Amino acid sequence: MPFAGHPTVGAAAYLHTHGHPVETLHVPAGPIQVTRTGDLFSVRADTTWGSSWDWHELPTPADVLAANPSSYTAGHTFLWSWQDEPNGIIRARAFAPAMNVEEDEATGSAVTQLTAHLHRNLLVVQGAGSHLHTTWHPPTHATVGGRVAPEAPHSIRI
Repeated sequence: MPFAGHPTVGAAAYLHTHGHPVETLHVPAGPIQVTRTGDLFSVRADTTWGSSWDWHELPTPADVLAANPSSYTAGHTFLWSWQDEPNGIIRARAFAPAMNVEEDEATGSAVTQLTAHLHRNLLVVQGAGSHLHTTWHPPTHATVGGRVAPEAPHSIRI
């Protein structure tokens, strides 16, 4: 994958909190500009860099929340609904079984694409409650960012 927003924003926050603030990160798609305003970290990306998604605008946020992840068995599906259209707030969920991800908590590359499609800045509430802030930079770019919270370490046995 040439660009993934969630891990790129997380890497920028991690580096900053460990004494290595960066202005640019290099991902397979190319250099990514990093900005920080208070505790909000953002990255600017070309909106064509992410995966291809099957987009489904649903009538209500409740419909988005009612979706069953096991109903999505192939590809990449992004469900969304306006929560507050005048203020640019969307409720969303993303399912990516093609990448062995039943449900993605925060899909930065997808929300940059949605920002470009809607031609406006957004606040996307995704998954269990991630808040992704986007800014549209016509014609081909958008920023995506959020607050990054550390998570307890996990161990896996291989």
